[in-house]
Amino acid sequence: MRRAVMSAVLMAGLSIACGSSSSSTPSSPTPTPSATTGSLQAGIRSGSVVPGLGYTVTVDGSLTQTGHTDDRVTFSGLAAGEHTVALTTIGNNCAPVAENNPRRVTIAANAMTTAEFDVLCTVAMPVTQPTR
Repeated sequence: MRRAVMSAVLMAGLSIACGSSSSSTPSSPTPTPSATTGSLQAGIRSGSVVPGLGYTVTVDGSLTQTGHTDDRVTFSGLAAGEHTVALTTIGNNCAPVAENNPRRVTIAANAMTTAEFDVLCTVAMPVTQPTR
C-alpha cells in the first residue's frame, strides 16, 4: 500500500516538474485571427426581367456561379478590397445594362457586399404575311 501511494506522489511530482498538467489553460494566450475576407451576394435586380431567367456572375474574371432571377449567388472568402463583378444572361433576348456591367465593388472584411444588376429584355414580335 505504501509503495502505491509513494508511486502516485512521485508520478504527480514528475508530471508537475516536466510541465505537464491536466489543466486546459494554455501557457500563453492564443491570438485571435483578424478577418481579412468578406462575401459578395450578386444577382438580377428584382422585377426587371422575365422570371426564371438564368445568369452567370463572374468575379475577377475567374470565379463563377450560376443562378436565376428568383435567387442570388454568394461568393465567400473573397479578400477584402476591390473586385470586378460581371453578369451575363443565359438566353438570347435579355442582356445586362451596359452602364453597370462589369462593375467594381469593395469587399469589406467580415461583411456581406451586395451587387444587383439591371437587365433589359426585348420581345420579338412575330412577322406575319399580309393576307389577300
